[in-house]
Amino acid sequence: MKIFEQAGIDRMKLFLDYASKRQQVINSNIANIETPGYQAKELNFEHIFQEASLEQGLGMSLKRTHEGHLGGKPELIRETGRLAASGTDALGNDLNNVDMDREMTQLAQNVLKFSAVAQLVQRKLAAIRSAIQGG
Repeated sequence: MKIFEQAGIDRMKLFLDYASKRQQVINSNIANIETPGYQAKELNFEHIFQEASLEQGLGMSLKRTHEGHLGGKPELIRETGRLAASGTDALGNDLNNVDMDREMTQLAQNVLKFSAVAQLVQRKLAAIRSAIQGG
């Protein structure tokens, strides 16, 4: 519905979906902390939302300064969030590179971001409901 698009709820829903997927990746890393040879994974996507918000919200267009950079087109949001190796060095003799402190930090950050966006969605929906009811 157009009213939800104008309120930004569609982008917030997409963010919540990605945060949920990131939670699964972090949980998988933690579950495999003692698996020999396991390489931690990451799922990063925030920069895409920031770029899309800048372009849409402020009327600015983003400029690619390097061929490896993503453009600021909103349709790219659905194509990003690819799973990648974390790039951290192996911590033990078993070649496992899961760092529990790092994973717990990412977990806490992800939960905070998810909660903040979920509250924003709740407030937007309450404002729409209030407008519909005439209050």
